[in-house]
Amino acid sequence: MPLSINPSADLEFGQPVTGDNEYYNQRHLFVEFFHIPTRNYVRFKAFITEWNESFDSQWNKMSVYGRNDPIMTFKGTERSISMGLVIPANDINDGVENMEKVNLLTKFLYPSYQTDNCLINKDVARSTAVLSKAPLVKIRFANMIMDLSQGLSGDVHDPGQGGLVVAMNGLKIETNSKTGFWDGMDTSKAPLSTKIKNRKSTIKGMLIPKELKISSQLTVMHQSPLGWDQNKCWMGPHGFPFGTGNSKEMETGGQCDFGVTPIEEDVVAAPAVETDETPDVVLSEVETYAYDLYTSEAGGESTHEEAMEQIMIDREAGYDYEGWKY
Repeated sequence: MPLSINPSADLEFGQPVTGDNEYYNQRHLFVEFFHIPTRNYVRFKAFITEWNESFDSQWNKMSVYGRNDPIMTFKGTERSISMGLVIPANDINDGVENMEKVNLLTKFLYPSYQTDNCLINKDVARSTAVLSKAPLVKIRFANMIMDLSQGLSGDVHDPGQGGLVVAMNGLKIETNSKTGFWDGMDTSKAPLSTKIKNRKSTIKGMLIPKELKISSQLTVMHQSPLGWDQNKCWMGPHGFPFGTGNSKEMETGGQCDFGVTPIEEDVVAAPAVETDETPDVVLSEVETYAYDLYTSEAGGESTHEEAMEQIMIDREAGYDYEGWKY
């Protein structure tokens, strides 16, 4: 059965109903991590100290003879998130709960295995393990980090719904030396946690941080296509990436209805010139020369598709190949 650690549901451990708990519960302002292979999840109140998003476009760069500017062939755009949280504790019970949440989150970094017991002889058995599932995680934080292909109005009580699939590139855990620790025997400010009381091991030598800090780098793996179609319409959720836009757009997605009519450009066909490999569009004489150069050994031996893509980029930019010899 999946394990969940939910701050709004652990009041039996002595956690007081404080103002901040009521605020976060009512508005559901949590940062949620959902472990896809096991469906375990952990939920933190959103005391965010760091949040940065980066959209990094990758290009292949190729220089050719006679051209000052390189040929840029697009590969893809990668999204990454850098996030940091501070996790304070109201009392020792809250501190124990925070440590158990961080324990579980740390386990999310490890993969799943398929294990089999191999009988070597009648007295000796060996267990073999084969990697079966990568430790992918879904993360959700209000509308700022979520899978908008599921819509904004997803079930806020289900961390597995609406979460953004990410690969966690590690986890950094810190304590705050200024706030200090409780030791396992400290009962001066709160009754001793029932979780500590029920442990079989001794509580001597146990330290409970009054404040924890965690941070992680996340690589996003989108579950819906992102880009523009031939009609100049956005194919992904209209609210991408932060959920802004009207609700109808975000519920349906993939429709060309922005309230702005795309500008229709007047395209004048250039004279037809044959090439060794028939291109998808008609090229002018100078464009045909550029095509031959791009695909020649001197120009870097671009493929037909790469050469045509670069010519279309040149055409859109109004590049007239001035100074080229043809």
